[in-house]
Amino acid sequence: MGLIISRFRRKKTTKDILEDLETKIKRIEKDGEYKEQTHKRVIGLIMVNSVGLYVLFALLYYFIYVGKSQYWVHSLMYASPLLLLPVLVIFLRAAISAYYNWSLNKNRVKLSKMREEKKKILEEVMDTETYKVAKEILDKYGTPDEHSKALKPFTPAINAPSLPSTPIQQKQRQLAMLTSTPRNMHMVAATPGAILNGPRLRSDQLPRPLPDSNKSALDKVVDYLLKDGPNYRMALVCTECLSHNGMAMIEEFDYVSYKCAYCGRLNPARKQRPSAPALCSPPALTFNNGGGDDSSLASSGTESEEERETDKRTDTEETDHPPSPVEGEPKSEEEKKQD
Repeated sequence: MGLIISRFRRKKTTKDILEDLETKIKRIEKDGEYKEQTHKRVIGLIMVNSVGLYVLFALLYYFIYVGKSQYWVHSLMYASPLLLLPVLVIFLRAAISAYYNWSLNKNRVKLSKMREEKKKILEEVMDTETYKVAKEILDKYGTPDEHSKALKPFTPAINAPSLPSTPIQQKQRQLAMLTSTPRNMHMVAATPGAILNGPRLRSDQLPRPLPDSNKSALDKVVDYLLKDGPNYRMALVCTECLSHNGMAMIEEFDYVSYKCAYCGRLNPARKQRPSAPALCSPPALTFNNGGGDDSSLASSGTESEEERETDKRTDTEETDHPPSPVEGEPKSEEEKKQD
């Protein structure tokens, strides 16, 4: 019965999982704060009460037992509460502190595991969800540092490391730097924002274009019908500089390999596009049904031509040759009857 019910349960989405993790994290954080405050309060009460009891026992011992007994054993026995009370307080404080520290460490371990799971889910959001849903999730559940890190543009380094060179090349570079310093200073002063903010690329310069944010109502309806809006696209984020390189369709997202427009890193495709099977080549046509080769066909053709020529010659000879005397002229009908 439980298996049947579990099949009809709705599968949890990324938002539901993050919502559960967020509530558990907040509950554990509140529980940890409450336990820390309780720990401090209990230790404070123990110390105040122990000091009060110690002062009370000291006064009682002084007014009741001091100078009354002649034996030092009796005096030591009467003063035993003053000696044992600090030891009991120390052991009690250590036991309570150990319990609260164990409980707080347990909560910290749970909290660290949940935060790691949350961070892992947030890192996988850009690959599993569309751009709009991923942006909403990062705005709601992600920290400002993670959100800014995922959406910041790439800023190239200003000072490139210099290669080792000879003293002559160093002198030439120093002269070139001295001659070009005023021009460079003027360029830096004229464009300080371009160096600090990094390059700003247009949508047509990216591997995939960005959707237009200023769309009319008709364009939004068409995008909804054709499933071509931001909800049906995935963001191409560079693995090196985490820069936004446009949005690709969900069907081609796993098979797109692109070069980052900011840092130039080649991001390979996540999957290999399936290729169609190779077509079989047609069988070669055979012209000789009898199984002979080309030489036999050629020889048979020449022999037939020679036979035809000999037949023609014999026909002409028979027509040109006169009748022999033995044969004579053909007999008439009367002679044939007499014979």
